[in-house]
Amino acid sequence: MTTFNIETTLPTGKLHKRQTGLWGQLLASSEIEAKLARVEPLYKELHGRNLNRTAFFGMCRDMARESKADAGGYLQYMTQDVAGVVLKEWHTQIGKEVRRNRKLKNAAKRTEFIVTEIGTFNIKSNDLAKKKGGFASMKG
Repeated sequence: MTTFNIETTLPTGKLHKRQTGLWGQLLASSEIEAKLARVEPLYKELHGRNLNRTAFFGMCRDMARESKADAGGYLQYMTQDVAGVVLKEWHTQIGKEVRRNRKLKNAAKRTEFIVTEIGTFNIKSNDLAKKKGGFASMKG
């Protein structure tokens, strides 16, 4: 009888798990996940709340639709490109503002949001912060 030693052919380490559904095409890229991992902590430090990914992806999809009307192409790849560009800009701009805010002692002079200009689009970063969740407590 012959015995086979079967070893895994997958490299050890973290594998990117692809998501399905509405955002599956955008999150199919490990580069987008890496950029989100760099931007989200800075975003939370600047705004005091997490980034609302659904609102962010919706904004990217709307921008991609307008770009697609001009240039053509596939919507999912255009959305992925737009998200990459926005996250790259945010990483530099939000990082700069966070470092500036850390140095300021006067809380009144701290920046609470940024406005990013990408082409003809102006993106106000605090529009994409998560809203307060949960039920309001009632005292009775």
